Amino acid sequence: MNRGALLAIITNELNFQLGTTLTDKTTQKYLHNLGWKNCYREHLKWTNEWQMVIFSDESRFCLHKSDGHARTWHRVNEKYHPDCINSTVKFGGGSVMFWGCFSWWGVGLLVEVKGNMNSDSYVDILAKHFIPWANSLLEKYPNEIELIF
Repeated sequence: MNRGALLAIITNELNFQLGTTLTDKTTQKYLHNLGWKNCYREHLKWTNEWQMVIFSDESRFCLHKSDGHARTWHRVNEKYHPDCINSTVKFGGGSVMFWGCFSWWGVGLLVEVKGNMNSDSYVDILAKHFIPWANSLLEKYPNEIELIF
């Protein structure tokens, strides 16, 4: 299926192949029931507009093991084979969280987040790290950047 095709084109193709007369609404309902949904690709043709975007996120890293489930293949009688057992660390082994940002114009700071990220710690990071970094970009590229908060 052409993922960028308009619903009307998909409906026409189905009607042609099936020899039927489905409406766009019926096609949309069938696609939805099959787990397909339609979304807009708003930024598909962006070029210079990306220069006005700053991405930021935080990530947690486990220090001693993955926080996901580990899987292994074993025969019925090999449940406790050494290759099929994962070591553990009491009390989860700890983790560390970082916040960072980047843009067209450069990479921001990598900031360790103490404790859990909540609205107070997020605002604190923005005030102490993000705003000064964004202002430094304005100073470095005064004619190219316009920051909108």
